[in-house]
Amino acid sequence: FATQELDKHTPPWTLFLGTYNQYYYADSLRDDRGHDVPGRFHVSTFLLVERIILLTPFQTEHVQHFLEAVPTFVATKFAVGPVAASTVGPGDLAFGTGLSFPEIYKSDALKVEGLTDVDLFFPTGHYQPGGVRNLSFNTCSYLFSNDLILHFRNVGNGLFFEPSLYFAGSTSNPDFRNPLTGDRSSYQLGQTVQAMFKLIANLNQAHTRNLGIEGFFDFQYLDDRMDGSRIHNSAERGLMLGPIATGVFAGFLVDASVLREFGAENRPEGTRFTVIVYRVF
Repeated sequence: FATQELDKHTPPWTLFLGTYNQYYYADSLRDDRGHDVPGRFHVSTFLLVERIILLTPFQTEHVQHFLEAVPTFVATKFAVGPVAASTVGPGDLAFGTGLSFPEIYKSDALKVEGLTDVDLFFPTGHYQPGGVRNLSFNTCSYLFSNDLILHFRNVGNGLFFEPSLYFAGSTSNPDFRNPLTGDRSSYQLGQTVQAMFKLIANLNQAHTRNLGIEGFFDFQYLDDRMDGSRIHNSAERGLMLGPIATGVFAGFLVDASVLREFGAENRPEGTRFTVIVYRVF
Protein backbone atom coordinates (compact mmCIF):
# COMPACT_ATOMS: atom_id res chain seq x y z
CA PHE A 1 0.00 0.00 0.00
CA ALA A 2 3.06 2.29 0.08
CA THR A 3 2.36 3.16 -3.59
CA GLN A 4 -0.32 5.49 -2.21
CA GLU A 5 2.35 7.27 -0.09
CA LEU A 6 2.55 6.94 3.68
CA ASP A 7 0.96 9.82 5.59
CA LYS A 8 2.70 11.31 8.63
CA HIS A 9 -0.71 12.52 9.86
CA THR A 10 -2.14 8.99 10.14
CA PRO A 11 -3.69 8.94 13.64
CA PRO A 12 -2.86 6.41 16.40
CA TRP A 13 -4.94 3.23 16.50
CA THR A 14 -5.31 3.21 12.71
CA LEU A 15 -5.75 -0.42 11.71
CA PHE A 16 -4.45 -1.97 8.47
CA LEU A 17 -5.98 -5.34 7.57
CA GLY A 18 -4.37 -7.24 4.73
CA THR A 19 -4.51 -10.67 3.15
CA TYR A 20 -1.82 -12.29 0.98
CA ASN A 21 -2.94 -15.03 -1.38
CA GLN A 22 0.11 -16.76 -2.83
CA TYR A 23 0.40 -19.85 -5.03
CA TYR A 24 3.77 -21.41 -5.88
CA TYR A 25 4.35 -24.34 -8.24
CA ALA A 26 7.72 -25.91 -9.01
CA ASP A 27 8.68 -29.09 -10.88
CA SER A 28 12.40 -28.49 -11.37
CA LEU A 29 15.17 -29.03 -8.82
CA ARG A 30 18.78 -27.92 -9.33
CA ASP A 31 21.97 -28.69 -7.44
CA ASP A 32 24.64 -26.24 -6.25
CA ARG A 33 26.10 -26.12 -9.80
CA GLY A 34 22.76 -25.27 -11.37
CA HIS A 35 22.28 -28.72 -12.95
CA ASP A 36 18.89 -30.45 -12.97
CA VAL A 37 18.52 -33.18 -10.34
CA PRO A 38 17.16 -36.32 -12.04
CA GLY A 39 14.07 -38.07 -10.75
CA ARG A 40 10.42 -37.32 -10.07
CA PHE A 41 9.89 -34.06 -8.23
CA HIS A 42 7.20 -31.44 -7.82
CA VAL A 43 5.85 -29.17 -5.11
CA SER A 44 2.87 -26.83 -4.98
CA THR A 45 2.04 -24.53 -2.09
CA PHE A 46 -0.86 -22.20 -1.44
CA LEU A 47 -0.37 -19.66 1.34
CA LEU A 48 -3.07 -17.52 2.91
CA VAL A 49 -1.31 -14.90 5.05
CA GLU A 50 -3.32 -12.47 7.14
CA ARG A 51 -1.47 -9.33 8.25
CA ILE A 52 -2.90 -7.11 11.00
CA ILE A 53 -1.02 -3.84 11.58
CA LEU A 54 -1.92 -1.36 14.31
CA LEU A 55 -0.34 2.10 14.69
CA THR A 56 0.32 2.93 18.35
CA PRO A 57 0.40 6.35 20.10
CA PHE A 58 4.21 6.08 20.31
CA GLN A 59 4.97 8.35 17.39
CA THR A 60 6.43 11.70 16.43
CA GLU A 61 6.09 13.85 13.34
CA HIS A 62 8.72 11.74 11.57
CA VAL A 63 8.41 8.24 13.11
CA GLN A 64 5.41 5.98 13.67
CA HIS A 65 5.48 2.82 15.78
CA PHE A 66 3.32 -0.17 14.90
CA LEU A 67 2.52 -3.66 16.14
CA GLU A 68 1.51 -6.55 13.92
CA ALA A 69 0.23 -10.10 13.98
CA VAL A 70 0.64 -12.50 11.06
CA PRO A 71 -1.45 -15.70 11.14
CA THR A 72 -0.90 -18.02 8.16
CA PHE A 73 -2.64 -20.98 6.56
CA VAL A 74 -1.03 -23.44 4.15
CA ALA A 75 -1.94 -26.15 1.66
CA THR A 76 1.02 -28.14 0.32
CA LYS A 77 1.56 -31.09 -2.00
CA PHE A 78 4.93 -32.58 -2.82
CA ALA A 79 6.54 -35.59 -4.44
CA VAL A 80 10.21 -36.53 -4.12
CA GLY A 81 11.09 -39.77 -5.88
CA PRO A 82 8.68 -42.45 -4.63
CA VAL A 83 7.50 -40.34 -1.67
CA ALA A 84 4.43 -38.11 -1.97
CA ALA A 85 2.33 -36.31 0.63
CA SER A 86 0.01 -33.36 1.12
CA THR A 87 -1.13 -31.29 4.07
CA VAL A 88 -3.63 -28.52 4.81
CA GLY A 89 -3.85 -26.50 8.00
CA PRO A 90 -2.71 -23.47 9.95
CA GLY A 91 0.86 -22.32 9.44
CA ASP A 92 3.22 -20.56 11.81
CA LEU A 93 1.93 -17.57 13.78
CA ALA A 94 4.07 -14.42 13.89
CA PHE A 95 4.08 -11.34 16.07
CA GLY A 96 6.13 -8.29 15.21
CA THR A 97 6.88 -4.65 15.76
CA GLY A 98 8.41 -1.93 13.66
CA LEU A 99 8.81 1.69 12.70
CA SER A 100 7.42 3.66 9.78
CA PHE A 101 9.23 6.77 8.50
CA PRO A 102 6.58 8.50 6.37
CA GLU A 103 8.66 11.53 5.42
CA ILE A 104 12.42 11.03 5.40
CA TYR A 105 12.69 13.60 2.61
CA LYS A 106 10.08 15.57 0.71
CA SER A 107 10.19 18.01 -2.21
CA ASP A 108 8.09 18.73 -5.28
CA ALA A 109 10.13 16.19 -7.26
CA LEU A 110 10.89 13.47 -4.71
CA LYS A 111 9.47 11.94 -1.56
CA VAL A 112 11.41 9.32 0.43
CA GLU A 113 9.77 7.01 2.98
CA GLY A 114 10.95 3.99 4.95
CA LEU A 115 9.83 0.95 6.94
CA THR A 116 11.69 -1.42 9.25
CA ASP A 117 10.31 -4.26 11.33
CA VAL A 118 11.05 -7.67 12.81
CA ASP A 119 8.64 -10.63 12.93
CA LEU A 120 9.06 -13.73 15.13
CA PHE A 121 7.32 -16.90 13.88
CA PHE A 122 6.28 -19.56 16.36
CA PRO A 123 5.75 -23.23 15.37
CA THR A 124 1.99 -23.41 15.64
CA GLY A 125 1.61 -24.95 12.19
CA HIS A 126 0.25 -28.28 11.02
CA TYR A 127 3.38 -30.32 10.21
CA GLN A 128 3.66 -33.55 8.29
CA PRO A 129 6.04 -36.11 9.86
CA GLY A 130 9.57 -35.36 8.71
CA GLY A 131 8.66 -32.89 6.03
CA VAL A 132 10.47 -31.42 3.08
CA ARG A 133 13.18 -28.81 3.30
CA ASN A 134 11.88 -25.24 3.67
CA LEU A 135 8.27 -26.43 3.94
CA SER A 136 7.57 -28.28 7.18
CA PHE A 137 10.04 -27.43 9.91
CA ASN A 138 8.84 -27.38 13.50
CA THR A 139 11.04 -24.39 14.42
CA CYS A 140 10.97 -20.79 15.53
CA SER A 141 12.14 -18.30 12.92
CA TYR A 142 12.63 -14.58 12.41
CA LEU A 143 12.35 -12.11 9.53
CA PHE A 144 14.01 -8.69 9.75
CA SER A 145 12.66 -6.36 7.02
CA ASN A 146 13.95 -3.03 5.73
CA ASP A 147 12.21 -1.05 3.00
CA LEU A 148 13.13 2.23 1.31
CA ILE A 149 10.37 3.88 -0.73
CA LEU A 150 11.00 6.57 -3.34
CA HIS A 151 8.32 8.53 -5.21
CA PHE A 152 9.65 10.36 -8.29
CA ARG A 153 6.78 12.76 -8.79
CA ASN A 154 7.93 14.50 -11.99
CA VAL A 155 8.36 11.34 -14.08
CA GLY A 156 5.11 11.01 -16.02
CA ASN A 157 2.28 10.64 -13.53
CA GLY A 158 4.85 9.52 -10.97
CA LEU A 159 7.33 6.67 -10.61
CA PHE A 160 7.50 4.42 -7.53
CA PHE A 161 10.70 2.55 -6.63
CA GLU A 162 11.00 0.34 -3.54
CA PRO A 163 14.23 -1.58 -2.80
CA SER A 164 13.93 -3.94 0.19
CA LEU A 165 16.37 -6.04 2.18
CA TYR A 166 15.41 -8.96 4.43
CA PHE A 167 17.32 -11.21 6.83
CA ALA A 168 15.91 -14.57 7.95
CA GLY A 169 16.94 -17.51 10.11
CA SER A 170 15.51 -20.22 12.36
CA THR A 171 16.20 -22.53 15.27
CA SER A 172 16.94 -26.22 14.66
CA ASN A 173 14.36 -28.97 14.37
CA PRO A 174 15.49 -31.73 16.80
CA ASP A 175 13.10 -34.32 15.34
CA PHE A 176 13.56 -34.07 11.57
CA ARG A 177 12.90 -37.22 9.57
CA ASN A 178 14.35 -37.56 6.07
CA PRO A 179 11.36 -38.17 3.71
CA LEU A 180 13.46 -40.49 1.50
CA THR A 181 15.43 -42.60 4.01
CA GLY A 182 13.31 -42.25 7.14
CA ASP A 183 16.40 -41.39 9.21
CA ARG A 184 15.81 -39.07 12.17
CA SER A 185 18.19 -36.20 12.98
CA SER A 186 18.35 -32.57 14.05
CA TYR A 187 18.27 -30.09 11.18
CA GLN A 188 18.71 -26.33 10.92
CA LEU A 189 18.31 -24.15 7.85
CA GLY A 190 21.15 -21.74 7.12
CA GLN A 191 20.61 -17.99 7.44
CA THR A 192 19.52 -16.10 4.35
CA VAL A 193 19.51 -12.58 3.00
CA GLN A 194 16.81 -11.59 0.53
CA ALA A 195 16.54 -8.56 -1.72
CA MET A 196 13.41 -7.36 -3.47
CA PHE A 197 12.59 -4.40 -5.68
CA LYS A 198 9.45 -2.93 -7.16
CA LEU A 199 9.60 -0.38 -10.00
CA ILE A 200 6.10 0.88 -10.75
CA ALA A 201 4.77 3.63 -13.02
CA ASN A 202 1.59 5.45 -12.01
CA LEU A 203 -0.89 5.36 -14.88
CA ASN A 204 -3.06 8.23 -13.61
CA GLN A 205 -2.69 11.35 -11.47
CA ALA A 206 -4.55 9.81 -8.51
CA HIS A 207 -2.12 6.83 -8.40
CA THR A 208 -5.07 4.42 -8.34
CA ARG A 209 -3.80 2.42 -11.37
CA ASN A 210 -0.15 1.35 -11.48
CA LEU A 211 1.94 -1.07 -13.52
CA GLY A 212 5.56 -2.19 -13.28
CA ILE A 213 8.11 -4.93 -12.65
CA GLU A 214 9.09 -6.81 -9.48
CA GLY A 215 12.23 -8.79 -8.70
CA PHE A 216 13.15 -11.03 -5.77
CA PHE A 217 16.57 -12.51 -4.96
CA ASP A 218 17.09 -15.16 -2.26
CA PHE A 219 20.67 -15.83 -1.14
CA GLN A 220 21.43 -18.34 1.62
CA TYR A 221 24.90 -17.40 2.84
CA LEU A 222 25.37 -20.32 5.29
CA ASP A 223 24.94 -24.03 4.58
CA ASP A 224 22.31 -26.03 6.46
CA ARG A 225 23.31 -28.02 9.54
CA MET A 226 22.46 -31.65 10.28
CA ASP A 227 23.30 -33.03 13.74
CA GLY A 228 25.42 -29.93 14.32
CA SER A 229 27.60 -30.30 11.19
CA ARG A 230 27.46 -28.16 8.07
CA ILE A 231 26.08 -29.83 4.93
CA HIS A 232 28.53 -28.82 2.23
CA ASN A 233 27.00 -27.01 -0.77
CA SER A 234 23.46 -27.04 0.64
CA ALA A 235 22.98 -23.25 0.50
CA GLU A 236 20.10 -22.14 -1.71
CA ARG A 237 19.94 -19.36 -4.27
CA GLY A 238 17.14 -18.17 -6.49
CA LEU A 239 15.99 -15.20 -8.55
CA MET A 240 12.42 -14.27 -9.49
CA LEU A 241 11.28 -11.62 -11.95
CA GLY A 242 7.92 -10.62 -13.37
CA PRO A 243 5.16 -8.02 -13.84
CA ILE A 244 3.23 -6.36 -11.03
CA ALA A 245 0.03 -4.29 -11.02
CA THR A 246 -1.37 -2.27 -8.10
CA GLY A 247 -4.35 -0.02 -7.58
CA VAL A 248 -7.34 1.04 -5.53
CA PHE A 249 -10.63 -0.74 -6.18
CA ALA A 250 -13.77 0.05 -4.15
CA GLY A 251 -11.64 1.32 -1.27
CA PHE A 252 -9.35 -1.75 -1.22
CA LEU A 253 -5.64 -1.55 -2.02
CA VAL A 254 -4.72 -4.38 -4.39
CA ASP A 255 -1.29 -5.70 -5.43
CA ALA A 256 -0.99 -8.57 -7.96
CA SER A 257 2.19 -10.11 -9.39
CA VAL A 258 3.43 -13.12 -11.36
CA LEU A 259 7.10 -13.97 -10.75
CA ARG A 260 9.04 -16.58 -12.72
CA GLU A 261 11.98 -18.15 -10.95
CA PHE A 262 15.26 -18.91 -12.74
CA GLY A 263 18.85 -19.65 -11.84
CA ALA A 264 17.78 -21.62 -8.75
CA GLU A 265 20.35 -23.76 -6.93
CA ASN A 266 19.60 -26.39 -4.26
CA ARG A 267 15.94 -25.44 -4.21
CA PRO A 268 12.82 -25.89 -6.33
CA GLU A 269 12.39 -23.71 -9.40
CA GLY A 270 8.94 -22.57 -10.45
CA THR A 271 6.42 -19.73 -10.69
CA ARG A 272 4.81 -17.67 -7.93
CA PHE A 273 1.41 -15.96 -8.22
CA THR A 274 0.53 -13.39 -5.54
CA VAL A 275 -2.51 -11.22 -4.82
CA ILE A 276 -2.39 -8.85 -1.82
CA VAL A 277 -5.47 -6.96 -0.63
CA TYR A 278 -5.45 -4.27 2.08
CA ARG A 279 -8.11 -2.23 3.82
CA VAL A 280 -7.42 0.72 6.14
CA PHE A 281 -9.67 1.49 9.15
